[in-house]
Amino acid sequence: MASIEGVAKRRFHGYQVAAVAFLEYGIAVGAVYFVAAPLVAVLIPALKLSLGVISGVFLMRSLLGLLGPAYGWLVHKFGAKQIIIVGGILTAVFTALTAVVTNVFLFYLVFGAALAIADGLMGYLPVFTTVNQGLSKGVGL
Repeated sequence: MASIEGVAKRRFHGYQVAAVAFLEYGIAVGAVYFVAAPLVAVLIPALKLSLGVISGVFLMRSLLGLLGPAYGWLVHKFGAKQIIIVGGILTAVFTALTAVVTNVFLFYLVFGAALAIADGLMGYLPVFTTVNQGLSKGVGL
């Protein structure tokens, strides 16, 4: 019979992983949407945007949620921690670039496409994939 003394007891960290993921998701994605409203409110009169343009950009952002399988592949290949960090950096860069948008095309490109993709990299899929793995395997980031 094998001795238990030589075997290190592993502590379950799944709930801690879930708590950290909750905070990361709330802070990161919450900050993006907290910034989005005042930023768009300033851009509407500055670029003379119509409600149709604004609606189109937010529709485009919603449809880019279909990139979930690509995000999943990236998380599987590189790990959630690296994808969340890259997504956070890209989100900061594209949020800053949104402030210098000068026309509707750039608004769609930067705020509608690039920022939505960056948000996806640091948002829902990588965070909840980590929580799922942490709770099912007893591991985490």
